[in-house]
Amino acid sequence: MVRAPKAQTSRVVSRFFAGEASLAVPDYLASNLDVLFCGINPGTRSAAQGRHYAHPSNHFYQCVHAAGITSELLTPEHDVMFPTLAPHALGLTNLAHRPTRRSEQLRTQELECGVPALVHKVRQYKPRVVCFVGKQIGRVFEKVLAKKHCLGDAATLHLPRSVLGFWFDRSSGTKTFPAQDGGG
Repeated sequence: MVRAPKAQTSRVVSRFFAGEASLAVPDYLASNLDVLFCGINPGTRSAAQGRHYAHPSNHFYQCVHAAGITSELLTPEHDVMFPTLAPHALGLTNLAHRPTRRSEQLRTQELECGVPALVHKVRQYKPRVVCFVGKQIGRVFEKVLAKKHCLGDAATLHLPRSVLGFWFDRSSGTKTFPAQDGGG
């Protein structure tokens, strides 16, 4: 594998900090996706290549294949094809779009600001399932949804059950937020 020189990678990533490009790694979305994968943010390697999950140590593509979600083992170069894949149409996005070397380098506010955009994407594209690629994303999503002043009354969000995940109480048919009810 040919690696870009560090100076070139830094130059590419720094353009995104300066606002010269809208997204380091573009979203791949279409209406009525089977699964919308939402990552935390692109890493510097992914940003330099303009591809989702492009770092060689990332196991995303192996995992979705091993789970039977894709019929063949794909690589980052296939990310653009995700919305048209068979047997499952898949989407790719990130909660934050600023590339970092490690996700811990993001400010909490950056992640929280991505939630309204994600909610908009879910409403617009209506995926059957939203899969948060990382536990941290679910926590941030939950926290922002619980703040009524950020997105309006959480009860009026009308998100599909698949997005609500473990926050949806199937027995009562209501949304619950662990931060509000003391759950974990």
